Amino acid sequence: MEIEKQKFEDSENDNHHLFTAFIGKKVDKYLDAQKQFENNGLIIRWNWSAAFLGPIWLFYRKLYGYSLLYLLLLMSVLIISGSFPTVYVHASNREIIAAIYSYSEILSIIMFLGSAFFGSYLYLNKAQKTIAKYKNKGISETDLIAILQRKGNPTYTTLTIGILLTAVAIVVSILIASTLMTVARMMG
Repeated sequence: MEIEKQKFEDSENDNHHLFTAFIGKKVDKYLDAQKQFENNGLIIRWNWSAAFLGPIWLFYRKLYGYSLLYLLLLMSVLIISGSFPTVYVHASNREIIAAIYSYSEILSIIMFLGSAFFGSYLYLNKAQKTIAKYKNKGISETDLIAILQRKGNPTYTTLTIGILLTAVAIVVSILIASTLMTVARMMG
């Protein structure tokens, strides 16, 4: 364990400027999280921004795949929750509808806690992989810094796009839920 701690500290000292280029202003917060992960062997650390902003935070931190997955899951939860009362009333098999609703509520809790507990780890993992990938290509230090800033450093553009995508996902979910409610009323 001591060897691993020393290895990380050496790596951190050598690569601090690279992590700074990738992460930006909050580099020390994330490097502290990395130390915690390595010291206690867990990959869990509470991240308030990831918890409450979910897909917006993921998109802002350029974790696009996770952000889109979160949005798809969020849409399914919103559609199920939004259409539940009407669909339940008009359903022939209410037990299945109630079970689906219960599972969607559990999924929403898992999504919240998952992004809160594992968001920092996912981001650091991406940072480490990106740094290693481009550092091993033998490019100049200046080019490496520029690439890392472009690949990782959050911007107002990614924040704005994350907010807009989340808003669109919510609106689409509401429209789908209202359509399902209309169809349920017509069939019932």
